[in-house]
Amino acid sequence: MHELIVGPLPFGENSENQLQLLQEIVKGAVTLPSNTPRASKCLLSGFLETVPHLRLGASSKGAKEIREHDFFRGFDWDGIVCRAVQPPWVPNLPTIQATWEMFPRPYQPAAPPGAAVQIAPEEQVHFPDILP
Repeated sequence: MHELIVGPLPFGENSENQLQLLQEIVKGAVTLPSNTPRASKCLLSGFLETVPHLRLGASSKGAKEIREHDFFRGFDWDGIVCRAVQPPWVPNLPTIQATWEMFPRPYQPAAPPGAAVQIAPEEQVHFPDILP
């Protein structure tokens, strides 16, 4: 949710290893941009509460507490369950599949930060705005 509402994840931005990441999470210091709507801030703060029994959705109401949150006001939960709600955007499946087929080779991990990335000439045609 944080990534959808705000952007980058709240933890691990400057962490080089798992221990640093875990320490950031335990500290639980999350700063949200000032232009984040109040209901969004409240929702994210509730999900990121460091005390487990105070976390949004951890009360005896469970998921109902989340569904009733101000962030979801006007949200048609029953319509979602019944698949009656039209999505605001539907991906173009043929286009996505064509993109998947563009590079039919085994997965290769990303280059380490700062390393030069080599693009094969036959792939360069797909990236005309990137210098060869």
